Amino acid sequence: MAESVRDRLIRKSPWQILLLAVVILVVGQLILIWQYRRLEGERLGELEQRQVVVEQQMEERAAHDALREYLEARVAGDESKALRYITEQAALELQQGVFEFFGVQNYEIQEREKLEEGVFRFRVELTRDRLRRIEIIELLKIGENYYVNSVQLAG
Repeated sequence: MAESVRDRLIRKSPWQILLLAVVILVVGQLILIWQYRRLEGERLGELEQRQVVVEQQMEERAAHDALREYLEARVAGDESKALRYITEQAALELQQGVFEFFGVQNYEIQEREKLEEGVFRFRVELTRDRLRRIEIIELLKIGENYYVNSVQLAG
């Protein structure tokens, strides 16, 4: 009996069967497209999140590297090199005696904090004449580079 119904459908309307096959094919394609877009949307969101994290890490690394170069110049007593890493604001603080440039023997970067886009604050422990001091150093991004914008003694 199943064959007779099939035979009747084939003999009666081959165009209907062809149309049904095309409809099934189109519906299958639409389901596959929907699944692909859903998976790609999730993957793109994941990739965008990863990109944001990597960019933040690169910014932190750039600020940290600029601070390290500045502090190493202070330890070496190379004022001209250290002055390349400071802004006018930090130069003014140095002139006013807010912090001392010379005599730093060692340093340790203890904490970092991102204040806003392009601004980081670091807590640095400096050793000077076997005495330890804490300086709060703020770095500001100007162009593509970071510069020491403010140096304040903690406490």
